[in-house]
Amino acid sequence: MEKKSVSVITGGASGLGQAIAAELGKLGPVVISEKYEPAMQRACGQLEAMGIEHDGFLCDSADLASVRAFADFAASKGDIMRVVNCAGISGDSPHATRRSIIEVNALGTVNAVRAFHPLLAEGGVHINISSMGRFMAPLFGLDDADFTPVFRQWDTPMFVDAMLTLVPESNKERDLAYTVSKAFTTWFTEANTLRYARRGTRIISISPGHYNTPMMQDVAAAKPEIAARMKAANPLGRWGEPREMGALVAFLCSPAAAYITGTDILTDGGFTTTNVRMKGDQITD
Repeated sequence: MEKKSVSVITGGASGLGQAIAAELGKLGPVVISEKYEPAMQRACGQLEAMGIEHDGFLCDSADLASVRAFADFAASKGDIMRVVNCAGISGDSPHATRRSIIEVNALGTVNAVRAFHPLLAEGGVHINISSMGRFMAPLFGLDDADFTPVFRQWDTPMFVDAMLTLVPESNKERDLAYTVSKAFTTWFTEANTLRYARRGTRIISISPGHYNTPMMQDVAAAKPEIAARMKAANPLGRWGEPREMGALVAFLCSPAAAYITGTDILTDGGFTTTNVRMKGDQITD
């Protein structure tokens, strides 16, 4: 009997992860992870209503043993062809501390690669969800080129503590921890390009901007003036829709994208380009 082609989504129970699971579910069974049981039950109920073959697994992305158990469970369901590492935590989360942000976003990315790289089938793709926040180091007076020596400690027991040296305690520490953690996510993706290619697989990161997820809606409700300013500063004048991210991921996992690997794709409606990277060089009529 031919084995099924499986999609894996860490953090697949909410927000962008849920939209990605819904889209990849059109290709075959999906296996999602989530740390919290109520969110998992809700997400599985929604996938069931859509007629998508699915399984859920409670997993802590910051715990390598937990992620490996999740990977083994996913592999028991068929050939793992698509891995989307979407589990993450923002500075606005009630669970966020400078350490938890580094553990989930940065160490969690390392754990996902460690666990799934050996199990990804030939022709498969691994996508790490980064963030446009990775470009924001200059806003904190930092040069992200200084991050690399610390990033290279990813394989040491002191990795998290080393990352925390880049995040001094302050009233902006959670935002800075998020920037540092997502800069690492993209760096680590690119650092694994050759490793994946040698196994006939691909690895990509995506850096989303503001998307119309429940988390973004909560931020907008709590900080309406800030949310309105961010939307006004976006060249397209809107948030991204989660279904748009699902469609992008599906394309990147398709044969049409077979030459795309070892790179980051920025999907923020032009916000970073016009407000950070090329703010002073925008051409106007």
